[in-house]
Amino acid sequence: MKLAEKLTSFDFVNNRKYVHSSTIIDFIWNNVEPFFPSNSKYPIFMDIKFHQELKCNAKFVVFDVYQDISKIRNLSVVCTIYSENLKLYVCLVEDQNYNIVNSIEINYSVTEIETSGDYSGSCVISANNSLSMISNIIEANKRIHQLTHLQNEKLKVINLYIKRFPVNILNSSLNKVKTLIHNLGIRDYKGDNATLNSIELIDVPTSSFEVAFLIKKLGNG
Repeated sequence: MKLAEKLTSFDFVNNRKYVHSSTIIDFIWNNVEPFFPSNSKYPIFMDIKFHQELKCNAKFVVFDVYQDISKIRNLSVVCTIYSENLKLYVCLVEDQNYNIVNSIEINYSVTEIETSGDYSGSCVISANNSLSMISNIIEANKRIHQLTHLQNEKLKVINLYIKRFPVNILNSSLNKVKTLIHNLGIRDYKGDNATLNSIELIDVPTSSFEVAFLIKKLGNG
């Protein structure tokens, strides 16, 4: 059954011309959280896949049963959010009739970065709201990726998917939480690297999850 449907009202972040994955995750959680019991003792997880860059606003739809939406035109995002007692299915379908007109600035808090191998390392992040938290987590992984490459290489880092992200931690605030990033694998994709990393927020329960990035080399700076 369809539980909800609405048109998004996204902002671009830091002068990008596409909707950042952190903005999408924050929007989805804010809109599906009311379906989950507020006093639940169970963690709530998100599996999300980004099919294409979202450059306009989109139709946001929530179902409580699985839907085969693979052939929908302009499908940008597919997401499953689940806990012990509830599973929801979400999709975002780009609507090119509704442009995004606003842009916001996010100041990242990612410090004490250390590398420990290709696409692996650690850092410290802080966050005082859900958008800054997921933004800093993704930015931390991006910076570890950038440090693996030569300084004069121009890169485009594309978020492919996130698996088993404990989305209800977005309701917390973080003050200098050490973050461990460990590469699980690298594969070639048309001359570029696709990576799979595990990310863990130390001292945050059930906070280990996986992120896949595509690293496109754009040439020398």
